[in-house]
Amino acid sequence: MRRFMWQLNEESGGIGWGIPEVMGEVMARHEILAREFAPIFVSYLDEGGNCLEFEPLQAGVLWALGRLARARPDLLKASFALQHVERFTHSSCSLLRGLAVWTLGSLGAPESLPVLRKLANDLTKISIFKGEALETRSISELAEEAAKKIRL
Repeated sequence: MRRFMWQLNEESGGIGWGIPEVMGEVMARHEILAREFAPIFVSYLDEGGNCLEFEPLQAGVLWALGRLARARPDLLKASFALQHVERFTHSSCSLLRGLAVWTLGSLGAPESLPVLRKLANDLTKISIFKGEALETRSISELAEEAAKKIRL
């Protein structure tokens, strides 16, 4: 995990393609690593922290947080992930908006319902890896699914 973090650091000279997704999967499967690294990982979306500014890496972090939230939602709630994920629902990048919506559904925070309602008419389609398949979905569909998960 520390090697992955180094690859995301500008000083490494690398770009870190796929690193956020790998980190998310590792943390989803290994509780001890998740407890240690989730707060650091959330900081990759924190404008006052270690924010990654490259949109493809931001998309990877959002997907990874969604994956981690499915396995360990309480861990991300304790790391204040919600506030950092929600800001991406206003992004001009449709992939970031869609991934943020998908992740909010897994975080299960009722306070994000108003944000999800605002995206109910966003018909922009994105491709998202869910489970073991790549799916093309509209942001409005993802928002509806997320809201349903939260209300359960």
